[in-house]
Formats: sequence, structure tokens, C-alpha cells
Amino acid sequence: AHQALSTALGTCDSHGKGWVSWGNLWDQLLQAKKDKGGTSAADVQQRNQYVEYVINCYLQGVKHGCDRARFMLAKVLWLVEQHEDTAALGAEFDKNVDSVPSWNWISWIPTLLGALSRPSQAARSRKLLSKLAAEYPQALYCPLRRFLIEKQGQSRASEEAAPKPAP
Repeated sequence: AHQALSTALGTCDSHGKGWVSWGNLWDQLLQAKKDKGGTSAADVQQRNQYVEYVINCYLQGVKHGCDRARFMLAKVLWLVEQHEDTAALGAEFDKNVDSVPSWNWISWIPTLLGALSRPSQAARSRKLLSKLAAEYPQALYCPLRRFLIEKQGQSRASEEAAPKPAP
């Protein structure tokens, strides 16, 4: 299956459904590898490689307009979160995310705002949110406002809960 998809997409790489099918194949291989276990460096490296392939295939599917691939953006964000310590994975995501039309990320604004709180994902989220702010400011306004109000409330609550020094 891998060879057939590789040949097909090598011939016509703009077929979004083919990219999603290839991503599904890599995802199945990744799940089989996880179920099998293995903690050796080679096993971990192979799983990380599969994650990179899954992310690349799904983002390519979105780039080429496949509706099914847009549903896979949740999986892409989840994989990035789960494997945030892998530098190559972040590079793969950064390389391919620019080619995805930004309107695809509008429904994921709350998730991207939440990722700002995680230092390993903040730069990626900030980049996507900046792009959305430039192209779709109204789509970002309400979720961003709610996010900032919640953060402000959390800050106040932590300040009130902190013990006050004795005079």
C-alpha cells in the first residue's frame, strides 16, 4: 500500500484524498507500533518518524482541498501536543502549515489560544494566530477576548490565594 500511494502521489501530488489515505496508512502503522511497545531508541525514533509522516500527509491533504483532511486537523494538533519534545516534528509542522489556507484554522482558534499557555507550542500557535488576526480579525476577536478575560481572572485568583507577607 505504501508503494502504491507513493507512486500515485508522485505522479499527481495534488490529489488530496490520496494524501489523506496515505496519512491514514501511516497512522495505522503508528498505532500498531505503539501497541507493540518498545522503548529502545530505534523504536522511539521510528514512532517519531511515523508521526512526522502522518502530520505531513494530513496537512498536504488540507492544502489540496480535501474535506476529509480538514477533519484531521484535530489529529494533527493532538499529535503535535503529544510529541512536543520532538524538534523534527515541530519543523515538519512549521514547514507544511504555511501552505494550508488559514481559514481552515478558524474553528481551532480556542485550541490554538490554549496552546499559548504551553511554552513548547506557544511559538507555533502565535504564528498561526497572527496569520488569522491579519486575515480574519473578526473571527479571532471574541475567542481572544474570552481567553484574555479568563487569564486575567486566573491571575487575580492566584494573587488572592497567595499568602500575604506579615507586616
